[in-house]
Amino acid sequence: MADGYKVHIDKLDVENYRTWSSKIKFLLTSKDLWNGVEDPVAHPAQSKKALSIIGLNVEDHHLGSIEECKTAKEAWDLLEKTYKSKTNARKMQLRQELHSLKMKLGEPVTMYVGRAKDLYRDLVATGFEMKPDELAWSVLAGLPKSFSTLRTILEASESTISSVDAILPKLLVHEQGFEESPKEKGGGGSDSAVAYVARRKGKEKVHGKDESRGKGPKCYNCGDFGHIARKCSKPDRREHKPEQKKGGKPPKGVAFSVIEGVSTDEWLVDSGSSQHLTGDKSLFETLEMFGGSGREFTFGDKGTLWAEGSGSVELRCATPTGESLVTLQNVMYVPGVAANLISVSKATEVASVLFKENGNCELEVDGEVVLVARKVKGVYVVNRAEKETCFLVKKPETAELWHRRLGHAGYENLAKMVQGDLVEGVGVKPSAFRALKTSVCEPCIMGKQTRLPFPESDSVSTEPLELVHMDVCGPMPVASVGGSRYFATFLDDYRKLSVVVPMKQKSEVAKVTEHVINRLELQSGKQLKSVRTDRGKEYVNKALEDVFGDKGTVHEKSAPYSAEQNGSAERLNRDLEGKTRAMLEDSGLAKELWAEAVVTANYTRNRTPVSAHGRTPWEVFFGEKPNVGHMRVFGARAFRHVPKQRRRKLHPVSERCVFVGYEPDSKAYRLLRDRDGKLIISRDVIFDEGIGGDGVVELGSDPTDGSQTAEGPGAQVHTEAHEGPKVESLRESDAAARAPEDPRPPRALSQTGQNEG
Repeated sequence: MADGYKVHIDKLDVENYRTWSSKIKFLLTSKDLWNGVEDPVAHPAQSKKALSIIGLNVEDHHLGSIEECKTAKEAWDLLEKTYKSKTNARKMQLRQELHSLKMKLGEPVTMYVGRAKDLYRDLVATGFEMKPDELAWSVLAGLPKSFSTLRTILEASESTISSVDAILPKLLVHEQGFEESPKEKGGGGSDSAVAYVARRKGKEKVHGKDESRGKGPKCYNCGDFGHIARKCSKPDRREHKPEQKKGGKPPKGVAFSVIEGVSTDEWLVDSGSSQHLTGDKSLFETLEMFGGSGREFTFGDKGTLWAEGSGSVELRCATPTGESLVTLQNVMYVPGVAANLISVSKATEVASVLFKENGNCELEVDGEVVLVARKVKGVYVVNRAEKETCFLVKKPETAELWHRRLGHAGYENLAKMVQGDLVEGVGVKPSAFRALKTSVCEPCIMGKQTRLPFPESDSVSTEPLELVHMDVCGPMPVASVGGSRYFATFLDDYRKLSVVVPMKQKSEVAKVTEHVINRLELQSGKQLKSVRTDRGKEYVNKALEDVFGDKGTVHEKSAPYSAEQNGSAERLNRDLEGKTRAMLEDSGLAKELWAEAVVTANYTRNRTPVSAHGRTPWEVFFGEKPNVGHMRVFGARAFRHVPKQRRRKLHPVSERCVFVGYEPDSKAYRLLRDRDGKLIISRDVIFDEGIGGDGVVELGSDPTDGSQTAEGPGAQVHTEAHEGPKVESLRESDAAARAPEDPRPPRALSQTGQNEG
C-alpha cells in the first residue's frame, strides 16, 4: 500500500488504550505489518517494523517496558495485559467509572455516549456480564439537568429501552433543539452580565433561516462562522463601528472597565450576573477547557462573549476578624470580559449575602463573615487581603534556620554533616555553620545543661544489637498532652540508632521493651544478645526477666549507685532533655508538649552525625543517606490544607496550626490546631518558619482519652499518638513531597551533644 498520506495517532497514555490500539492496528494493517504482530517468527522483518511503529506511538513512560521487548507481539501483549487486565480490581474500577459516568460541561452527546461504550466494552472484555440495556440506563443517569425532561419521558415510556443506540437519536435531537434562554430574552433591556450558559451555538437567524447551524460561533469582526472575533485573521473592523447612541447603556461588563478608581484586577459582587466570570486565565487554580467553540454569554441585549472553560478561583479576602481564603467554584473563563464578577445568585447557594446600611456587601457562612465588598461608584468591590500577608511564605535557608530545624544540634557537628555529604536536602555550606560558633543561640543556653561527662564504657560492640542500652527518664515536671510523665530510651551500642517512647507510668516498661525489641530485631534481621540497664525496679522485675528469658537475652545491670556504668544511656537522656528544653524555649509552646518535643528531638538526632562513627545513625542502620529536606523548625507557624470533604463552599481552605513533629509510620506532619488545640495529622502543609506559636495556643480539653477521630483523607484528630507502646516502622522509602520524606524510625533513639559529635 502506498504511503503517500500522513496519519496522526495520539500517543498511548493511561486513558486512551482502546482507541489507540484500534488505530494502531488499522495503521499496521494498512502497511501490511499486522502479520508481524500475530506471527513474528514467520515474519521477522514485519515484526521489527511493527515494533518500531508501536514504540514511536506511546508516551515516554511506556518506553522502558517496550525497549525490553524483542518482537512486536511481546510489546503488543504487554500493553494489552496492562490495560485489559481481567482481575477483580480492574472489574471494580471499570464498574465504578461506569456508575459515576457524567456528561461533561460542553461535551457533545456523541462523545459522551462514545465514552460510555468504551467503558462497557472494556468491562465486558474482563468477563463481567452486563446487558446492553444497563448501559443505556447508565447513560441516562449521567445526563445533565438540561436533559431532565427527555429523561423523564423515556423513563415513563412503556416501550423497552433495549440499548444505548436505541436512545441515541432522541438524545441528538434534543441536543440540536435545546436552547436555554432564561425568561426567553425577557431580560430585554437589562444591562447586567446575565449568562445564558446553555444557549446553543449558531442559533442566530439569518434572513429568516437557520443558516448558521453547525458552523460554530459567529465572528463579530468579519461576519463568518467557525471562529470568534479575537481569533479572527482578517483586519480588525470592529473599531470602525458606530459609537453607541447617546443615552444608551453599555453592557455592565464593559462599563466596569471605565469606572474611575476601580481596577480591572478587582473582583466585583454583581446581583445581575448568573455566573461567576473572569477573563484572566492566570487566576484559576483549576481550569477545564470546553471542547468545540465554547459557551455563549449574552450581556443583556448589548453584546455576546464566549466562555472557553470553567474552573475554581481562590480569593484571599480581608474580613473584620482577619483574613479568609474563599474558593469560587464553576467560575467561567470568558476572554474579553472587562471585569471579574462574583454572582450573587450563585453565592446565595452556599452563603448568606447581606447588604449593610454602611454600604458594604458581606457574605456569611455559618455566621462568620468570609467576604466583604465595599461600594465604589455604584459597584461592590471585594476587599482583598494585602499580598504581603499571604501565608505562602518560603523563608530563605540559612545555617541558623537549619540549626533550629535539626533540634539545635551543635554548629560544628552540622558543618561536618554537610562537609561529609552525610545527608541530602541541606543547601547551606559548612562555613556558614562554623561562622555561627561565635554567636549566641539563646534557646540553647536556656535549654542545655553543662555537666561533667560520664566516662565512656569499656564495652565496644562489633555488630548490631550485640548490646542495647536502656533507661527511663522522669518523672517530668508536668504531664504531657497524652498524660505521660516518663520516657523510655533505647540505644543500639553499635549503630547508635535510638528509640524513644513516652509512658504514663514506669510499669509500662516491660510491655514497651518487648515491643521495641521485636521491631529492632525485625528491621535489622539480627537477634538482641544483651541489654544494659540500671537496677531500678522498672528493670529488675519478673515481667521483664521473662521477656529477656524467652528471647535468650543477657540482662547486664550496673553496680548500685554507679550510673556511669550505663553512661551511654545517661548521656542520651541528658542530650534529649537539653534539646527538648531548647526547642520548647525557642517555640514558646506549653511545657505540656514535652513528649512531642522529645520524640522530634530524637528524630533529628538519628539524622545528624554522631562521633562514634562520624555518620548518621539512620545511614548506618539502613545503609542510605537520610534526606532532611522536609524538616522544619519545631513550633513554626503552619497552615494546613483542609480536605475538600471536610469543608463547605466558601469556607477557608486552610487553617492555622503549629508544627509539633513528624507522624510515625506516615509521610505526614503533626500539627497543633489553633482554634481548638487538637493534634492534627496532615501531609498538605505550608510553613512560615519566621513565625512561632508564641505559646498562645490552648491545648484541647480531655486530651488523654486516646481516641482517634477520622477527619478526612490522610488526616486524624487525636491525642498523642507518640505515647504508648506503639513503635513506628523503622524504615520507609524516601518520597519527594510536601510531607516528611522518611518517617521517624522506632520511637527515635536520640543522641546528640559534644560526646556524640
